[in-house]
Amino acid sequence: MEIDCFVINLMLLLQIMIWEQFDWFIYTICFTVIYGIINFVYKIAAVHQCPSHRVVNMAAITVTISSFVIVIISGSAFVDFRLIIFFAIINSSFFALGSITKIQSLKYIPTSFAFPVTKLNSVFLIIYALILFNEQPLWNQWIGITLSLSMLAFISFSAKGSTTTKKENKQHVSGLLLALLAAFSTSISMLTGKFASTEVSKLHYIFVSYALVMIYTTIISRTFYRKKRKVGKSMYRKILLFGIIIGILNFAGYFLVLSAFATGPLSLIQGISSNSFIIPIILSVIVFKEKFSYKNAIVVFLAILSVLLIKLEF
Repeated sequence: MEIDCFVINLMLLLQIMIWEQFDWFIYTICFTVIYGIINFVYKIAAVHQCPSHRVVNMAAITVTISSFVIVIISGSAFVDFRLIIFFAIINSSFFALGSITKIQSLKYIPTSFAFPVTKLNSVFLIIYALILFNEQPLWNQWIGITLSLSMLAFISFSAKGSTTTKKENKQHVSGLLLALLAAFSTSISMLTGKFASTEVSKLHYIFVSYALVMIYTTIISRTFYRKKRKVGKSMYRKILLFGIIIGILNFAGYFLVLSAFATGPLSLIQGISSNSFIIPIILSVIVFKEKFSYKNAIVVFLAILSVLLIKLEF
């Protein structure tokens, strides 16, 4: 009997140790899939020419309401409110900018070009680690960074070669610049989330962050798009549908992001999550019949290779 109890206790202890080691990995895998689906919904919204700021606004409203309801039900009190506001202002500003520019970029360039560029946030995060945390990348990580930058140059060259008019060429350049801005913005948002994940309540941080995103996008809509005609019922239903879907997925995904950040290394988490762009590319080829030429394949291959080189230790 004593031996059986010892064995059971030992197995429970091993299970706890294994979970503590790999919980961040499970969180990361889950939110990687979720964000891959979110990015595909972004693509659908772009195909239907939905105003990007209104889609993000509806998604932010959905997340704000969802998190507020859970805060009320749980009865948890706000602690370190000033710190939450500080992190939330930074996160929400760059998240809103990144989301809007990502949707806009998808209106100009294919997903197989746009999403690999937006995933250059991995490179930005490595740079932040060098400057802020005095980390020294290994030789393979330096190769990964170089490949990522080379990939951007290759995409620019391919885009120019694939256009037939100056107007198309201008649209491709605009799309690439928007995707690059989205990558920078999301990298700042993720870096802020890394700090916030261990300093403040995740649920309260999500609520305040998305409430601010809701306010920002409402101001943008009423300031910069005030003179544009109102959307019809059909377009409004699409905005409502896509926004709610993105919002629900974003709420679950971002909570998993913060949970992973609180227990795991930023570089490895980002390395794994960067592969989420593969999901919308594959789905876009299947659903929207986007061309997947050898140039697109090279882009995807270089992106995956650079992520692996950045993530792995040799």
